[in-house]
Amino acid sequence: MQEWWASIDPLQAKEVPMLAFSELMVQKEVVTKAFEVTSMIKSTIGEKVTGTITYGQFQRIFGKAFLRGGMMNIYYYLRKIQDRDLGDANMISGESVIGSGIENGLLNVLKYQRSLVIGGLRSKP
Repeated sequence: MQEWWASIDPLQAKEVPMLAFSELMVQKEVVTKAFEVTSMIKSTIGEKVTGTITYGQFQRIFGKAFLRGGMMNIYYYLRKIQDRDLGDANMISGESVIGSGIENGLLNVLKYQRSLVIGGLRSKP
């Protein structure tokens, strides 16, 4: 994300023309046509942006997508573990699949992903 911003803001002005941002979005295949960028921004962050886009707005556009993707990933794997756990034939004996090595490692990865997502939401001074 920072590399994308640096490519359109080489002077580090923290603000770029919408045309440069639109061209980047088309180049990266986020949208197919440059005119779609305005509606994409409005639907993503709820603001109508004309003229220039700031670095803060840019971060909010992609931050929301990263957050949603991370949460969907965590949800998907937790459901996968739960389905395995409920469908396990050994559940009668009280054993849990979650306690096995692979799933235990997966839970640690999910915990780590969650901490990164939550840590990224905190404002930095």
